[in-house]
Amino acid sequence: MRPIASGPDGPPPSDPIRGSIRAAPARPRPGGPPLSSTKRPSGNAGQPPSTRRERRLAERDARRAREARRQSTPAWRSTTGLLTIAAIVVGVVAIGGLILLQSRPSANAGDLIPPTYPLDPAIPADGMTLGSSDAPVTLEVWSDFQCPGCGQFATVTEPQLRTNEITAGTLKLVIHDAAFQGRKSTAAFDESTQSAAAARCAGAQGQYFDYYDWLFANQSGENQGAFELPTLQSIATQIGLDMTAWQSCFDKGDQQQAVIESTNEAATAGVTSTPWLVINGEHWAGGYDYASLQPAIAAAAASASPGTSASPSAGASPSPDASTSPAASPSP
Repeated sequence: MRPIASGPDGPPPSDPIRGSIRAAPARPRPGGPPLSSTKRPSGNAGQPPSTRRERRLAERDARRAREARRQSTPAWRSTTGLLTIAAIVVGVVAIGGLILLQSRPSANAGDLIPPTYPLDPAIPADGMTLGSSDAPVTLEVWSDFQCPGCGQFATVTEPQLRTNEITAGTLKLVIHDAAFQGRKSTAAFDESTQSAAAARCAGAQGQYFDYYDWLFANQSGENQGAFELPTLQSIATQIGLDMTAWQSCFDKGDQQQAVIESTNEAATAGVTSTPWLVINGEHWAGGYDYASLQPAIAAAAASASPGTSASPSAGASPSPDASTSPAASPSP
């Protein structure tokens, strides 16, 4: 019999003899793993699993991959973490804004400084006039609650005048508003006008000079927020005003308009700085310290009749110009 030719890859598949021969089952190698535990490929690489078992294995592997990625991402970068951080930031901003609103200058009575020389209740007061109506000398002062020179006059010179000349019945003090400082600011709340209006509303309850003293005791810069509404309300509370009546007076705006008109009149009449002093109709520019004023008041008392009134007219014969005083505050 002629031998069957075979090619490089084995016998041709059509060969009846070779094609009918089955390969003998493989035998395990000594010491090797059982054939049943040998991992078989689940299919061609990149091809979708075809059996239920292969699909379940693929799903399990995908879940494990997602879990690994999740664990490798910082907690703060997750959606929940970012939302939590955003909520915290919003909360901090809100709380900070509330604290800022509650900490405005002198909003509480505990932040206020009481006057060093409180008003003597024995001194007669009528609105913006302090002293006896029969006093032979009238000292008129055009003033601004934000003016540093006015503060110096009110807290240093005026207490001496009250103790001596006013208590003795020699002097009557009349205050006029010249709210120039607030006009230098573009703020909607004019602290010069509003503080003067607040004092006038206190005057409606007979406590103008009590309020006046508290304002000057708490003066702090010009247009810096020292006399914003919370402070004005706190002063009204501190001196024992009827707050409902005071607030109603303040909110009407009539007193603010009166302050504006007084300021315009002062400017028209030639008031160029504050404090602007007039003694029995004569503009006094010789200084507003007590040592300078006392001799002038004594001289006026010796020669003047009681009840003399004055206007801020710059046409009166002045003493040396008060504008040389470094504390005088010029009008705009």
